[in-house]
Amino acid sequence: MEKGKLCPCSHRPSSKDAGYCRLQYRENGRNVSRHVTAAEVPALQEAIAGYQRARELTEQYLDSVVAETRQRLAGSKKKLSTPPRLSRGKPKLPS
Repeated sequence: MEKGKLCPCSHRPSSKDAGYCRLQYRENGRNVSRHVTAAEVPALQEAIAGYQRARELTEQYLDSVVAETRQRLAGSKKKLSTPPRLSRGKPKLPS
């Protein structure tokens, strides 16, 4: 798996570096850029797709856990009944 995005670089099409790409990603809050050869591109595309799929699955799992938790909490809330009032008069004696 690899996170980031592949950006084609075409500013030097006639040089020996023609066909390379740049892999860009964030690390520790900073943008990181790395040169990638044309031979590495297919494997990196697959690795990036795997990372994105893992993120999607994680998001789906978290959504289902949150929904389940909310359901459970909603089911455990019972309407609180008011306690019976005490009469203020004289207590009734058993006959």
